[in-house]
Amino acid sequence: MKQITEQEWETIKENLWTDFLQNASAEEIHKSVMTSNWDDCKTLLKFITDNPEKIDKATALLAYWKSQPDWFKKFENEQDYINKEGYNLFLYHFLEKVEHHFSQNNYTQSIMYFDPKSCEFYKEIRNEAILNLIPEIMKQSTGNQYVEYPEDFEDGLPFPIAQKLFYLLDEYEIM
Repeated sequence: MKQITEQEWETIKENLWTDFLQNASAEEIHKSVMTSNWDDCKTLLKFITDNPEKIDKATALLAYWKSQPDWFKKFENEQDYINKEGYNLFLYHFLEKVEHHFSQNNYTQSIMYFDPKSCEFYKEIRNEAILNLIPEIMKQSTGNQYVEYPEDFEDGLPFPIAQKLFYLLDEYEIM
């Protein structure tokens, strides 16, 4: 078993993700968001904000709502968030970037269907004042092509790529 550092392992994972995302269709990226573990998907979320031309509005909205924007909206601004919470600043910035892309109409594809109001994270919001802080454009449904939950994806990756990642875990001892 080969020993590698945590940073080397993160680089291996990031490279696998990047290769997948660069060659993925808009629907595959959507399926990736549907099945991703939110604790380990920075490469996916960064791709969504860095490549709006490849991203369907439904995908960006799904990622936005899975990120639970209501949690972050209860803070006055970024500094207030840092002072009171301070963790996961990446997700705070992700939400801001997605909102910006929507306000600028940078996500131009609108084929796949997503209705934020049917999303479990939207339905869980009980504070109307917080909900009102979320821009209206982020609450509107988009597209008309329904995408079934994929059985051939695991942790955001198509099964063969996810399987390759799992096999690599057997080859390496992460130090």
